[in-house]
Amino acid sequence: MFNNIIDDSEILAELKTKGYFAIKSFIKPEVIDEISNDVTKNRHSINENVQNGIYYETQYYFMNLLADSKKCFDFIASSFVMNIVTKYLGDTYRLRALRYYETMSGHVMKWHTDNKKERKKMKFNGLIFIIYFCDVDEGEFQFIEGSHKFSDKFETPDISDEFVNKNYSELIKSFRLPKGSLLIYDATGIHRAKPFINKKYIRKSLYFQIDANEENSEKILLNTNFLNNVTPEIKKLLGFGKKNSY
Repeated sequence: MFNNIIDDSEILAELKTKGYFAIKSFIKPEVIDEISNDVTKNRHSINENVQNGIYYETQYYFMNLLADSKKCFDFIASSFVMNIVTKYLGDTYRLRALRYYETMSGHVMKWHTDNKKERKKMKFNGLIFIIYFCDVDEGEFQFIEGSHKFSDKFETPDISDEFVNKNYSELIKSFRLPKGSLLIYDATGIHRAKPFINKKYIRKSLYFQIDANEENSEKILLNTNFLNNVTPEIKKLLGFGKKNSY
């Protein structure tokens, strides 16, 4: 599944100091292609017992990856992900949300943090994983380095472009990376996807968030055929028996 092996300690050190870690071309192309096929093959299906995505303004979303993509499940439940999550967040963790999404020209994302619910800031931490499903040459992910250490001074998760440009322009890190690259970042860090206006380009990504909170999450549809070995850690990750009203 992976093109190379990265030492956990290197990732954890960067997360703690900078708030992010980027791994170029980390996921093998054939894995990316398999997941991509799983989540797009039914995008226009009608009257079939399959999962569909939705188009909303300038984006296409497919939420139910764990119902259709075994490779996606294998990655989220992998020892690579679980080791980073447990070492960074501790013994309390749960998959909060996941989605494959395609972003088209004109989409605008505010600078924000992801420790939120319904636009209100929450007090627990989390980790976000983003995988690029195409070469990202524009509209790339951006992160304000070290912002996970001071974002708690803001009362809301959203921060204006004007404020960021005035106060943090030198700390903005942009990630133009090839297909299969992985980004991991602290949910309390300030970030966005950079706007773009190229109508011939579509940015394709997979996102999932694991919070240091077991009590709630979005609803998750799961193909039980993927569960070859249901460990206590997997049950905790997927929130077996827990509330899911986000």
